[in-house]
Amino acid sequence: MKFSDSCKALVVACAVASIAACSDSTGPTSLATGDALQSLAIGLTQYGDPDSPTEAQTKATLDAMAPLLDKVSVTFDGAPQEMYALAIRQTFPAGTCEEAVFIDPQFPSPPGECTPVFAGVETVLWQTRSASKAPDKLIVIMTDVGINDFDLGSNFYDINGNAQSFPAFAIYIAGQNSIFGSESGSLTTNMTPTGPNCDVPKPPYARSATCGIATFTESGTIAMTEFGLEGPTGKTLSLGIPSITMDGLWIDITEVQPITLTFNRVSTRVLGFRGLSGKLQLHGFYPEILL
Repeated sequence: MKFSDSCKALVVACAVASIAACSDSTGPTSLATGDALQSLAIGLTQYGDPDSPTEAQTKATLDAMAPLLDKVSVTFDGAPQEMYALAIRQTFPAGTCEEAVFIDPQFPSPPGECTPVFAGVETVLWQTRSASKAPDKLIVIMTDVGINDFDLGSNFYDINGNAQSFPAFAIYIAGQNSIFGSESGSLTTNMTPTGPNCDVPKPPYARSATCGIATFTESGTIAMTEFGLEGPTGKTLSLGIPSITMDGLWIDITEVQPITLTFNRVSTRVLGFRGLSGKLQLHGFYPEILL
């Protein structure tokens, strides 16, 4: 299977159908750290499947990350926007295969097939006015350490023995019915471990893992296109990230254990967009580490 432009359109269409409960966007505001995280918990759990953690469970773990919460400045078509920011990097043991971790009953893998598990940096940016509502603006960016290319038009991931570098991906949700997916651009991501150790629940596919505090820096520009249920609407957005710095977590999974994907998880995983454990999952975005 190859993840390409046609698959990306389905990814964003699924998200469009899921955001009816999001709040309207009127501009940046300032909330207490706990209130900002409560809003994020509401927004993230809107994408859950029936066996996802509850909003309260999500919030409880996000509270543990409260001391790390930063504000950064990005630009939308050149206009500055202040947003809350968290970043997480997740790594797996060398040689880990997706087929050995995510058991897919709908699409069993051929014997001997090994798709490297995507380990990367997940950046979450959001803007909110209320602790009782989902974020007005929510951005999820999936990259890896180094220079990342967002051009899905010329890159794909072939899981039939010809694995290529998976292009970075970003999704931006604004208000009740507006969602953008990345089309092109470049983002440089760096991480510096700063310690100390942290205590967060392991992802369900981790038998053992360590957690440490890290500082992340990112800079670049991402060109995004708005999508509706029938495809691109023609509206575009330039997301500028002018050298932002934020704190976050580095989750190093030292031993994995298999999990069986539910039908809902399978169907969205095939599209590259998964609601696994109540979060956006973009071709390797594993935010269960927040839970």
